Amino acid sequence: MPDRTSVDVSVEYEMHMLQDGAWQPAVEAPAASTLLKAAEKVLALRGLDGVRVVRATAFKGFDHTERTIIVKWVGPGRTDPDPLGVPMLGGRTRCLARSDFHREQTRDEIRVLLARFLEPRRLTPLELIHSVRHTTELASGKGMVEGAIQRVALAQVQGEKDTSKASKARYIELINAVHKAIEELHADDRKYSVPQIEAGRFLAVAWELESRFPDEETFSYHCLRGLTRYLIGASNWAEKLSRLMALIQPGLEVRHYKLIDMLAAEIFDAPPLLRELRGERLRTDQTVILLAELHAGCFTYPEGGPTVGLSQINTLMKRTLLPRSRTVLRRRMLNELSGRSALRPEEGLFQEIEAVGALGRWLSEVNAPLGADEEIRCILEQRIGAVLTESRITSELEALRSQSDRIDRISRLIRMVPGEPDKARLRRHLAGAIEFATLLREMSGGGRKNASDTLEGLIELQTSIRLAGLADEIAAPILRDLDAAAVDTLRNGIMAVKKPLADRIAVLLKICGQVSFPEGRARAFVAETLDRAMKSPDFQSTWSKRFVSEAERKQGMASLQSAIWSVGSPGNAA
Repeated sequence: MPDRTSVDVSVEYEMHMLQDGAWQPAVEAPAASTLLKAAEKVLALRGLDGVRVVRATAFKGFDHTERTIIVKWVGPGRTDPDPLGVPMLGGRTRCLARSDFHREQTRDEIRVLLARFLEPRRLTPLELIHSVRHTTELASGKGMVEGAIQRVALAQVQGEKDTSKASKARYIELINAVHKAIEELHADDRKYSVPQIEAGRFLAVAWELESRFPDEETFSYHCLRGLTRYLIGASNWAEKLSRLMALIQPGLEVRHYKLIDMLAAEIFDAPPLLRELRGERLRTDQTVILLAELHAGCFTYPEGGPTVGLSQINTLMKRTLLPRSRTVLRRRMLNELSGRSALRPEEGLFQEIEAVGALGRWLSEVNAPLGADEEIRCILEQRIGAVLTESRITSELEALRSQSDRIDRISRLIRMVPGEPDKARLRRHLAGAIEFATLLREMSGGGRKNASDTLEGLIELQTSIRLAGLADEIAAPILRDLDAAAVDTLRNGIMAVKKPLADRIAVLLKICGQVSFPEGRARAFVAETLDRAMKSPDFQSTWSKRFVSEAERKQGMASLQSAIWSVGSPGNAA
């Protein structure tokens, strides 16, 4: 038998232009590169408010397309009307017939406009518009409905000459459309009965409805009426989702999963659901992790076992049978990440940026599509940029005791932040912190007990500066001076002391085990010193006598050889 649950997924790319306060589709292409080049040319045009290139992933049979912004430019002083795909109040497509209220964008608006009615009753917009019981209860709150319609009417006539007159006309048009839609729903309820749906019997009811209503849109409408009635009585969002998952049975096809997915997506969009699934209030990073696990189909249930039916979610997510739900989870993640609440509110700048970076790495490991998602990566960069204010950088650095600690901290921050503008800002702070006399004074004192400590500090400082990616004209002079100080410490503080050569080499080996010498004169000095020692028969004999057992002697020779390999031969070390 052919697999009737296989989902055909296709990808195209779109270029949108920001005109008259809204993103307008302009061009489509099978490859992103074509549109990226076109976008660069369009940007050169005067008077353009903005342009973006979007990847459109279409799921055949689900009437759903997920759009991901790859690149976006918005002109100075312009406002992005749709930064995260959040629905705009009063969309440009007006509702005139009942089917218009069933559109996804309209349902998103209904959720916002009628939140005071829907949320206490744990209702989704789909349930509202397909239920006689719910619409009757809504109609009893006349003021709420009229207020919502007034808001939409006013939003849809903005920009017209006589806004007041146009708003009144649009209000009358909308209120009539709402009344007509409700009347038609009630008439259908009287005329067309829908069998009671129960767990394990969804397919039988679906087949019966398909035989009575061959048109797919009409079938979907009546089937959603039945599904809405099936969900009545669920005590919370998690139970409602559990009831939906309990309908999954062998034989369901894409057109059936489409209806389950439509309802599941609106349930996933309910803010309290995540807390219900985890049984506790979640921090921002915990919320993002839970959303990513649900999206990837690797959701782990709280101790005590899953709510009945929820075990199906992971399977359906992995088989791409809940594409709308995945889009909602992704959108919620974008909203969470773009919020202002800190991941580590009671900790410092370094810990906050480390937490953001760790979250990005976790996403890449657990949910590769989201880890590579251009919008998510961009928002993570923006989140770090928002945290990385001049005042917080200054405060972070002032709390450190020494200049070398400040250089190390800035270098580590540079390596942690993903955005090049933020790296450039931190490099300016690093350049201002580099002052050789101060650093040398710190390396020679500041609690360092001996030449070994000083040498290790000098090498670590060079490593921090090298890894920060400073321009050569800034980094080269200080690296040269630090290298010279390291050579001086090696020559006078370690190798010139009045101790046997084997003891001095042992100190050198210990240092080689602690730090990695960068290319330069200090590394060449170590390579030459070790090479001369290895070529001296007296040294090898003395070195062997330092060890009691044969095993210790082999270990000692191995550590000596390892140090030689780490610095290279004398000719190649400089």
